[in-house]
Amino acid sequence: MCSIQELPDVKAKILEKVKLSVQDADISALSNWSKAAEQCEKFIQESSDLTSRVKNFMDTLWHARDIDLTEQSLISTPKIKMSPKLEGSKARRGWVSMLSSKGILLNGHNKRYYTKSGQSVGIAFANEIDRPNLIDKWFLGLKDEPTDVVVLLCRDLEGNLNDVILPVAELNSTWKTLSRSGGQVKFNVRSRQGEYFLLDPNGEALNISKYRGKYQVLK
Repeated sequence: MCSIQELPDVKAKILEKVKLSVQDADISALSNWSKAAEQCEKFIQESSDLTSRVKNFMDTLWHARDIDLTEQSLISTPKIKMSPKLEGSKARRGWVSMLSSKGILLNGHNKRYYTKSGQSVGIAFANEIDRPNLIDKWFLGLKDEPTDVVVLLCRDLEGNLNDVILPVAELNSTWKTLSRSGGQVKFNVRSRQGEYFLLDPNGEALNISKYRGKYQVLK
């Protein structure tokens, strides 16, 4: 029997299976283990949310003057602000699900997925920050490893998710000159007058507007 505390270890074992499936080019096994990884990640997130809800309940229980322990009050819990990590995970899952509704299937977990043709896809997410100097700017990162397609999910202040699908081969020298640190490759995205640009530390900003919603790359 697996306890909640064991979930991270279970996830690690599942990810090893995913890795082996990729090495063996076993698409069927990759699909199955990827789904298992997603489910395990979902359980981990739910357990984290439950821990926060219990803490909130206990704090309220011992500090409130009038305690309402009716069934409705126990079911209704205050809205808890989602951590950036969980928010990114939720955004990626939602985006992958949206692709599925369009007949485009990606197998994988977290930030790493694979197309039916075997292309590796890295999916990064960031929110626009509501500060004077950070409007229309997104800072994203992915593990610095061989990748065929990079997807940049940029959520604006209105809640719109703008997706940019970049085939790495088409970035040419820009890919090599992107900033890297802590084992990650960094993406500095800007929006100006409805167009999107990827900043190249060693050159001019690259207009990536034509890659918005370019889902055919993932087929």
